[in-house]
Amino acid sequence: MFKNLSLGTKIISIVSLTIIVSISILVGFVILKTSDALDIEAKKLLNSASNRYANGIQAVSQNVYSGLITLQDNVKGFYQLKGRVDIDDLRMFLQSMLDTNSWTSFGYIHMIDKNKYGGGNPMYYTKEGDFIMILRDSNPTSKGGIEAVRADASILDWASAKRALRDKQESAGTPRDISISGNNVIGYTVTVPLFDNANNMIGFVGTVVRIDLLRDELNHPSKSLYKNDQRLLIADNGLIASSPKAEFIGKIISDINPHPSSKKIIDMQKNKIDGTFIFVPAGTGKRNIAQLFNFNLWENSSQHWSMVILAPEDSVSEPLYELVYTILLVSVVILLIIMTIIYFYVKQGISSRLFRLQNTLFAFFKYMNHETKNVSLSKDVTSNDEIGSMAKAINENIEK
Repeated sequence: MFKNLSLGTKIISIVSLTIIVSISILVGFVILKTSDALDIEAKKLLNSASNRYANGIQAVSQNVYSGLITLQDNVKGFYQLKGRVDIDDLRMFLQSMLDTNSWTSFGYIHMIDKNKYGGGNPMYYTKEGDFIMILRDSNPTSKGGIEAVRADASILDWASAKRALRDKQESAGTPRDISISGNNVIGYTVTVPLFDNANNMIGFVGTVVRIDLLRDELNHPSKSLYKNDQRLLIADNGLIASSPKAEFIGKIISDINPHPSSKKIIDMQKNKIDGTFIFVPAGTGKRNIAQLFNFNLWENSSQHWSMVILAPEDSVSEPLYELVYTILLVSVVILLIIMTIIYFYVKQGISSRLFRLQNTLFAFFKYMNHETKNVSLSKDVTSNDEIGSMAKAINENIEK
């Protein structure tokens, strides 16, 4: 079929095919290199962001922990000076701690020897007679707004409180819905033991860190790196401390997402492995590039959490798609321009001249065969190319 085409059509077809193949190779090479570059840059960006967010969360916990340790030292100092600490002193310490931290909503102090506080405010005593002073900060972002809340015996059953009493060490509790005397908040507790000047345990002090404030900060639109990306704060054993969906807070990630990538988060956290992997959320089923970064809740803490950032692969590759579309569009335009130029050149510069030369040559043969008495000279002698040379040779034979 190709051999039956005219010379001009063959030239245009071959040149067009060559251009299309060349552009396809170029586009493939650009896609390959750009894809690799985007993947590398995305991983760097996610690693940097997860590190930054983790440092921010750690700074919050460190600030809370430092405030509690300061209160712990103040209580010990009062025992050294006066051999005791009064309810008013405890309230002053607790109020000062809440006022200096914008991420906490409740502060609480439990003193083991309840008999030393018999003349205190009944608000600070449970029905069983245990001394638990609870203060609530109704306006965490500014000073003031601190009020007393009736003692709640459930605090003694909190895991962090039990660890403080049992192990005489500070600890953080599980992120969850917390209810204190009818006041509800989503948060986690940080509790440290209290000692007298002889290092005898006398109680504990703690505070509730508001997860909702952390969640608002992490999910603010300004924090977004890619379209539909997510930032997850994972507490001990894969428990979700912060998520774009509030209903997931306090749940184990593998319980709400059966995909094996959820278990990978738990395994990486358990073994303190930072890195990038593919995560598939149950809600979308789409592949995400995930970056996990582990961090201690505060300096020298035995507990560590993880910051996980998820970026959909199609969002990460969106610039590549735009580049490919742009290259293809420009390539098509360039191809049309080249084909148009070649078409007109072949038609006017080659095909039409060959057609005229062919007519002259046929007329010359008819003249040689005495089929006609006259033959016209070829007019395509102004050019020095191959067609012009052939035309001059034919004219010379006609003139003879």
